[in-house]
Amino acid sequence: MVPVGEKFSPRTTVKQKPSLHKYSDFAIIGGVQVLFYQTSSGRSPVTDELDSLPVQASAHAYELLDGIETYGLSAPRVIFRQLEGKLWEIKMNLPQTGGYRIFYCLIEAGNMILLHAYAKKSQKAPKKELETAWRRLLDAQKRGI
Repeated sequence: MVPVGEKFSPRTTVKQKPSLHKYSDFAIIGGVQVLFYQTSSGRSPVTDELDSLPVQASAHAYELLDGIETYGLSAPRVIFRQLEGKLWEIKMNLPQTGGYRIFYCLIEAGNMILLHAYAKKSQKAPKKELETAWRRLLDAQKRGI
C-alpha cells in the first residue's frame, strides 16, 4: 500500500507534546514515519496481511499505525517490546481478531519499517514468525532500505 520511502499520511490532527524515548542508539522525539517492507518484486506482506483482516479490524490496525506516526513510541493503545537485537514488536488488540503483532525495526532515527504481521495465537512469538521477520530485516539491510 505505502512503498518504503513514501510517507504514510496520518488521518488524525490531534497534537500532543512530543516525548523523548530511548530506542537502541538514538532517541525518538514525537512521531515516526511508518514504512512498509516490500519484497524485491514490490509486494508488501504487512499491508497484504492487514488488508486480509475483517474490515473493522483492518481499519483499527491502520488507525493504530496513524497513532504511531503522530505520537511515536508513546502512541496510545499499543505496546512496544524488544524481541531480539534490532527486532521489535508492536502489540495491539483488534476487534474480531483479538491479539495481533507486527514486527518492525528502526532503519534510522524516526523511520520505522514494518516487516511482518500475524495474529497472536500463543504466549510466545512462534519461531516461524520470528524467522520470517529476521529474513525480511536482513533483506532490507542488504538492499539498503
